[in-house]
Amino acid sequence: MMYRRILRTLMLIGVLLASSLLLSAEPLQLSEPPDGSRLSLQTIVEGDLARPNYIVSAADGTNRLFLVQQVGIIRVIENGELLETPFLDVTALVPELTDYSEQGLIGLAFHPDYENNGRFFINYTDGETDGIQIVEYRVSADDPNVADPTTARVIMYNPNMSQDHNGGQLLFGPADGHLYIGIGDGIGPGDPNRVAQDMNSVHGKILRINVNDETVPYRLIRENPYIGTGRPEIWALGLRNPYSFSIDPVSGDMYIGDVGQDTWEEVNYIAGDDTDGANFGWSRLEGPDIYNRDVAASPDMEPAALAYQHSPTRCSVISGHVYRGEAFPELYGLYIFSDWCASALLALYKNENGLWESSVLLEFPEISGVTGIGLDEAGEMYLTYYNLETSLGGVMKVVPNS
Repeated sequence: MMYRRILRTLMLIGVLLASSLLLSAEPLQLSEPPDGSRLSLQTIVEGDLARPNYIVSAADGTNRLFLVQQVGIIRVIENGELLETPFLDVTALVPELTDYSEQGLIGLAFHPDYENNGRFFINYTDGETDGIQIVEYRVSADDPNVADPTTARVIMYNPNMSQDHNGGQLLFGPADGHLYIGIGDGIGPGDPNRVAQDMNSVHGKILRINVNDETVPYRLIRENPYIGTGRPEIWALGLRNPYSFSIDPVSGDMYIGDVGQDTWEEVNYIAGDDTDGANFGWSRLEGPDIYNRDVAASPDMEPAALAYQHSPTRCSVISGHVYRGEAFPELYGLYIFSDWCASALLALYKNENGLWESSVLLEFPEISGVTGIGLDEAGEMYLTYYNLETSLGGVMKVVPNS
């Protein structure tokens, strides 16, 4: 056990050194669309689970995966098998879900030192108030595949949410170790309360907080870009529904999937060496178009890296990851994402002129409703999905075809 911990510490130091050297690395630039001809899908969990919406590794050396179900359950996948006993069940805490509800259990992140401290964090909608709860739990002392529900500790509560635009993503920054939280504008269509540009509101934002001091729920980070000009937790603003986002562990670049209103979907980008904050324009802007004219324009509003219009096969962006695995060296360094309506894996990159472009890597008409893209400890990709008509779905792994 001690040897494994020393080895993992040395590996982590290597990753951090590489990250510091490559922090300002540019996104992948290609002269032609990437080749996805070797990509295929392998069924990991059959499509009969209620609302699977996210999958994540604990990065603790066990190679387990943790499957989030929007209904309020976290399940363990160990050695390719879905364990029967839930890791955590908070179904009694979340609201009953309607067909199009974006509420429920919508985020899960494991502390970077989870192997030693057993701490993890969830994001869910409170069934009584519709507010967003960020809650810390710990794994059971007796069984590594079961959490201890008595260890629940509320880290943050955000009231005044609705069934829509709750956000959801939680993740720890691979370089800074801080917790990032995605929160949508949260109160009806069109940002009626104009909160996304309100610096005194956490709605329509990505927050960054320090949860490493266990004597308090969280501490503020003095390097956050909006200290002194609004809520000190804010890392980025002008977002409608940052349901999913990721940070590349090599470059530090952040990619944000911001689910649009009526016309546009966005993938927003923050370079790893950019610490000045980012304002992506909602609800003054939706994509490149003016949406709410009564929201003041600002020179710091940034265009999306990718804005694409709604269509029968494009309706709700699902952010993915920069691929750093070994199964597909031809995709190394490429940002891969999806869309709820796409039944496809998509790639985002820069062309030879330095302009952002996207293309289709893999289409899979046999499944619909991609809800999340996760990574295992080796950096290989998994998809969660469920069908809107049945609310049932499963997990697929992206593998090389024969």
